[in-house]
Amino acid sequence: MKERLTTLMKKYGTNYSFEESLQIAKEKLEKSMMTGSKKNTWINAEGADILRTALHVPEIVPKHWKGQVIRFAPNKSYVYCKLEGLDGVVPVIVPRRFREHMLGKRINIEEINDGNPSYRYIKEKLFD
Repeated sequence: MKERLTTLMKKYGTNYSFEESLQIAKEKLEKSMMTGSKKNTWINAEGADILRTALHVPEIVPKHWKGQVIRFAPNKSYVYCKLEGLDGVVPVIVPRRFREHMLGKRINIEEINDGNPSYRYIKEKLFD
């Protein structure tokens, strides 16, 4: 179920203006989680969960991406993924038990940026 960004701002009681909240949403959410533009911006349920924390403390919420696994890395804890919106491939940390089944699949990824960005796999939520 989708909700408007203005509704989510009221629901979560944020102190940010609409423009600041929209900027946070664009930074933290993947493009497929948002539709519309300006005051008519809609956020899906997955994006709303991420945005709940991001509107309160935006520094601790990582950027989310979707990517396709291209090939295996020499280290068994990593695979190489092509991210939508970035050129080239990046190494992504994945659980070793899932590594063999990921080749060619689209996965959810979060970017941890401590000066040097690193990427890790996020398990997809099936139920709330």
